[in-house]
Amino acid sequence: MCQLEPSPHEKGKSKRKRKDSQPTSPDCDCRTLPAEVTWVNTMLARIMYDVMRDPILITRLQNKIQRKLHTLK
Repeated sequence: MCQLEPSPHEKGKSKRKRKDSQPTSPDCDCRTLPAEVTWVNTMLARIMYDVMRDPILITRLQNKIQRKLHTLK
């Protein structure tokens, strides 16, 4: 498994390299997603973008959130 950033646990360790550790390569392909996931992600992002650009839908969403917050008080 390749990691682009060290985990918080590994940041505190000494900077000596262990002999059995594998070097990280810049050509890491562990973050690529299948085409189906990318397609769904793109569609959801486009829908959310359209919703956030429409002032009527923003107002409706704000009112709904405010009603839910008001019931919590």
